[in-house]
Amino acid sequence: MAMTHIELSGTAYEIGRQQCEQLGVIAGYKYRKQFHLHADQVPARDLGPMVEWVGTNWPDQLEEVRGYADGLGVDFEYVFDIHFGAYVGTLLEQENCSNVGFRESPNGPLLGGNLDDDPGYIVQTTRRQGAYAHVGIVWPGWLSYWGGVNEHGLAVSGSSARVLKTAPPAPQKPPAFHSIYTARLVVETCRDVPEAIELLKQPGIAGHGNHIMVDAAGNGVVVETHKPTGPYLADRGWQPGGWICCGNFFFSEFTVDEAAVSGFEGLADRANRVRIMEAFGRRSDVEGGSIELLKELCATHDGPGHGLGGICNQNNVCSVISVPRERRVLVAERFPCVNEYVEYAL
Repeated sequence: MAMTHIELSGTAYEIGRQQCEQLGVIAGYKYRKQFHLHADQVPARDLGPMVEWVGTNWPDQLEEVRGYADGLGVDFEYVFDIHFGAYVGTLLEQENCSNVGFRESPNGPLLGGNLDDDPGYIVQTTRRQGAYAHVGIVWPGWLSYWGGVNEHGLAVSGSSARVLKTAPPAPQKPPAFHSIYTARLVVETCRDVPEAIELLKQPGIAGHGNHIMVDAAGNGVVVETHKPTGPYLADRGWQPGGWICCGNFFFSEFTVDEAAVSGFEGLADRANRVRIMEAFGRRSDVEGGSIELLKELCATHDGPGHGLGGICNQNNVCSVISVPRERRVLVAERFPCVNEYVEYAL
């Protein structure tokens, strides 16, 4: 079973409009859900200063949002506010995203994992004027990017996309970009992991989540960009043996052992998934990393804590394996334990 795949090229505005003209039903689902969840938290306000700031600093992104609005036939201010001003809510405990990177394999460095979220994502090959081409997972009508690779062989994904819990006042500029948009900035503007880290260090860019990145040269890092006490940037490089992993929590907040016994709802499941990923990382040190080992990981249902959440679970949207040196991704829709991977290359 293959996910929907589209190829788009042109200006930022043209890409945004084409995407929503082709897939407006999926995009509308996301907007209706966000408006329903957060309308009572987002009072009418003057967006002029924020629109001006985004237009000055990120003109292409602003034009893509205009394209979304025109493609959907809705007010630009509504789409803009959801993207840049009022993306609020709570951390969804059922999101169980998991990612593992291998420094070495017969195909070079690898990055793979499962996305757990609401349905509606597609595979998109994007060639925007003035940006690096990339192929990966996006949500139509949304400045988003979950997992994939760009033309320079930089692969990026993430496992925790935290959002603001209350709507901020109308600021002069966005308080921070959402993490799934930050991943888009990375693949469109960075050639390798060192460049990506420098981008994420810029004020207001880091967002509210974590990212895992592997490039064709063999650099790899997990970057954590937010925690409850305020924005920060922390990173974890390759573990001994040449692997890295991240789940839907931050290592800087608690250890796996603490999570398993904390009694906090959801943490034991997440800790179990990290134990699974760490076990596969240690296996890669002995057996060598490989695409097949990542496929086995992504299809794993259980682990050390029997009965706790596995990598493959009921919330899977898709599984993605990025091969940076070969500029291609392998994507399985929904459950990788039963569905075949389909290849998409730049």
